[in-house]
Amino acid sequence: MDEFLDIVEKYIFDENENELIDIVDNTSAIGFDDSTIVNYLRRFGKKNKVLAEGAININGSGGSGYYKPNISSIAGIYISQVSEIPVVKTGSTAYSGIYGSSDFFRDLGMLDSAKRQQVFRDYGFAYYDYLEMSPWKKFKKVLYGHPDFKRVFDKTVFLDYKASTYFLGITNKKYHCGLNDYLCVDNRPDCLITYCSETDRGIVDEAVPNGTIFLNNKEFQVCNSEYAMPILESVQSIKRINKSLLCGEEDGFWKEALANTCALALVSLKLVGSFEEGTEVFEKIYRERVVKNIFE
Repeated sequence: MDEFLDIVEKYIFDENENELIDIVDNTSAIGFDDSTIVNYLRRFGKKNKVLAEGAININGSGGSGYYKPNISSIAGIYISQVSEIPVVKTGSTAYSGIYGSSDFFRDLGMLDSAKRQQVFRDYGFAYYDYLEMSPWKKFKKVLYGHPDFKRVFDKTVFLDYKASTYFLGITNKKYHCGLNDYLCVDNRPDCLITYCSETDRGIVDEAVPNGTIFLNNKEFQVCNSEYAMPILESVQSIKRINKSLLCGEEDGFWKEALANTCALALVSLKLVGSFEEGTEVFEKIYRERVVKNIFE
């Protein structure tokens, strides 16, 4: 049994998918209980998880299909500058969009280990691609071929590390309750907060300025804006807006979306007493271009 798991681990780190498929297919009769599989998967990326434990994580689930700037990533950076709690964001390259969190932080040089450690030490923010934290997730479909792994996967949400507060922007409202009520969530955070906005184009995982925001499945009213959700069609336009938001130079829809996301997080963390106070705190550090200084 242990030999099988050790071999699986080796093939995962070697990214040897063909051998992994063979061994999973040929040893499906080997039985494991749930705790054995959960503890086994925790072995991956253990060092990173220890360093990240107790931090704030803020993510978007993706799936809306819209091309958008990396609001949750940028919000995580801003939140780290107004909270004594470190922010360790996880994410990935693009799936439904064209420019994911890992693409964004790669361009900022934040996937470089030395740069990441420096920024975390000096500013309390770090980013990890979720495959750094949980490299086995790249081969989840293969592992699904083993009945005991499948059983655990079917009832467990595996979060990348145990956060103090996990903010999840989602594109399907049913998951507000669904994720909280899931049979088992590995690395369950101390506090899980889900949010989304309902716009004229559907559900998006941003706290946008001209739609109804749902926070833990309850409507959260903010001042609606006259801005319509822009249509972005290229990586270049996303990069331009990202840079402007980091530098405190963007105005309009996406700046308000960022302000709303940060304000919701600050209220939820009880760092401010109201949504309005949260937006004031954000506006102050935005005007002072605090985040721009981190990357200069």
